[in-house]
Amino acid sequence: MKQPDVLALEIEQARAVCEKEGLEVEIVLTKPPSGNPDGLLRVVRSKFINENKIMLTVAYQNWRKGVKTGGLSNYR
Repeated sequence: MKQPDVLALEIEQARAVCEKEGLEVEIVLTKPPSGNPDGLLRVVRSKFINENKIMLTVAYQNWRKGVKTGGLSNYR
């Protein structure tokens, strides 16, 4: 079975696409260790667990909110 193209979709839209293909869906949330991410949850990774089940890794769209300034963004 070909993997559905659900990257960057909102979680509910991605779930609907996968379920329409007859797949059981497992959702895994990823987020930064600090800060307060918010906004829509979007798919950042999809991976077959077996031929009938797919794992969707999701992250908040506004992941930078609450993150301290500096760090790698100011790296030169």
